[in-house]
Amino acid sequence: MPSEIWDKHFNTLPKTLKESNARYTRWQDRHLHLFGKLLLAKALEYHQIDIENLNRLKYNKFGKPYFDFNLGFNISHSGSYVLCAFSDFLTPGIDIEEIKPIDISLLKHIFSDGEWKTINSSDDSLKRFYDLWTMKEAVIKADGRGLSIPLKKVNSDNDGVVTHSSRNWRIYNIKFDPRYSVSIAVDQLISHGEILLEEIDFYNFSDKSF
Repeated sequence: MPSEIWDKHFNTLPKTLKESNARYTRWQDRHLHLFGKLLLAKALEYHQIDIENLNRLKYNKFGKPYFDFNLGFNISHSGSYVLCAFSDFLTPGIDIEEIKPIDISLLKHIFSDGEWKTINSSDDSLKRFYDLWTMKEAVIKADGRGLSIPLKKVNSDNDGVVTHSSRNWRIYNIKFDPRYSVSIAVDQLISHGEILLEEIDFYNFSDKSF
């Protein structure tokens, strides 16, 4: 990223987040951190909340960031994308994974017998593997306890619903790039029409809805 573009974006962050960003040693991690916070700033802007409220980020005991006002959000990144899901009436979890060839048998232990059967009977076992993986990750991120919840305990049914800790999580698979799997988890039933997608290119200062 050209230095003038980096500086323009970086200087929009509050001092505390600039200091957090500077603690990363790899430039890739600094970029991911910056883009995540820029997307969160866009979420604040969308709800007409001042960007300075980024200073009010708090963290629960599992390390999940949150605001002490009515805006739920979650950030995920993989490959070329950084995603931010947000809502003023839901606490979403989101996960994105780039679909890469891997030996899926090495991760059999995180799936139930039924899920593993579904993966192996699929016409595209690798894609199904990633879809179930992002589903599980989205749920534990929405729950707020992250990987302290064993992934095997997060099981799906055929209706896009996951029951965990006496809560029903609705799973929405987001399709925008066939090279990736993306899942969003929320604890209320919503329609796909209520999920608005916007892509922002921070390198070229352009955005588009799709």
